[in-house]
Amino acid sequence: MTNGFPQFISMLRPVVIVTALTPLFAACSSPLTPTDLTSIAERQSTASSSSDAPLASNRRTVASYPLENGVFTITFRTADGTSGTISGTYTGQAVVGMSGNTAASLDFHISQTTGAGSLITGLDGGGSGAFGEAGDFTLALRVASSSKVLDGSKVMFRGTTQLSCSAAGRIIATLRATASTARFAEITTELHHEIGNAGCSA
Repeated sequence: MTNGFPQFISMLRPVVIVTALTPLFAACSSPLTPTDLTSIAERQSTASSSSDAPLASNRRTVASYPLENGVFTITFRTADGTSGTISGTYTGQAVVGMSGNTAASLDFHISQTTGAGSLITGLDGGGSGAFGEAGDFTLALRVASSSKVLDGSKVMFRGTTQLSCSAAGRIIATLRATASTARFAEITTELHHEIGNAGCSA
């Protein structure tokens, strides 16, 4: 049953949700109306302190959820034909706003590089869209590099997300996207993470 859950959960087609995303929705037994959502956001704003504020304003936040056990791979080819890969892990947080839009912040940790990927020393990213549901998303990455040419480069990925249910009953999001820039002629990325505070059954 998905009654009373945030929009991104109600849209899950391949799985059946068996746990609530946040305590705010645990007691809901009927679909939320706009009035209900406003009331929840206001109560959350009153109860929250500045030290645990979410990514968006509390009064505009419907729910937030962690992105757990993330792994990623980026494959790229530079304008001069040099290729390489970057892979590693990430964690993150996604926030669903009153409008239904989702914003996400990601903390990347590079564990392996090949080829020209060895020039990349760090990644900083954030995005919007389908990080917890099936659909389209965007991911913006800022590159730190030992190469002055690449350091500070910004890459905007656009792609789609698919959902599946793991044997352990966790919702798995698989994100695939592509991008191109003046410095990177062709880039593809694939990310996998679990959606925290939620479960599923096949």
